[in-house]
Amino acid sequence: MKTETVSRTVYVALDGRKFNDKSECVDYEAAINRASKFKILKAKVDAIECIENSYAPFGYSYIDDERYEYRWYRPKNQEEVDALNSFFNINIECNGSDDKVIGEWVGVEIDGDYDSYTGEEDVYVISSLDSSIKKLVDFYAALGYDVKIEKTIDNKGDSL
Repeated sequence: MKTETVSRTVYVALDGRKFNDKSECVDYEAAINRASKFKILKAKVDAIECIENSYAPFGYSYIDDERYEYRWYRPKNQEEVDALNSFFNINIECNGSDDKVIGEWVGVEIDGDYDSYTGEEDVYVISSLDSSIKKLVDFYAALGYDVKIEKTIDNKGDSL
């Protein structure tokens, strides 16, 4: 009888999971890394001032379709704009500049539910609230209506 020692290379991911194929191990670690980064980004997005489960403004065809979720965010700084852009894989901007949306309400349309959002769903920037209001006022003006939309100020001097 003859004995033979056989060695086998096993690839071990950072979490200890073993793979026979190097590319499978690399892909697995990349997926874990993406999931971790996604979770961190979601926490940042969840901290941004938001009106949840809202409707799209006038002029959007899916306004009554329950498949879509509309959320309005008001980023207070560039870091929050960057978090929204990265998380939703979109480019929020106003007149070609993303710094003009800081402090403004910006609508996002998600093809699906935010709570189950994975980053794979389609997401669209609706527009800034000011732009939506202007379109609405212009539309009704063309029909002969005089529409005025004004911010309401509470007794503390804050916009509602």
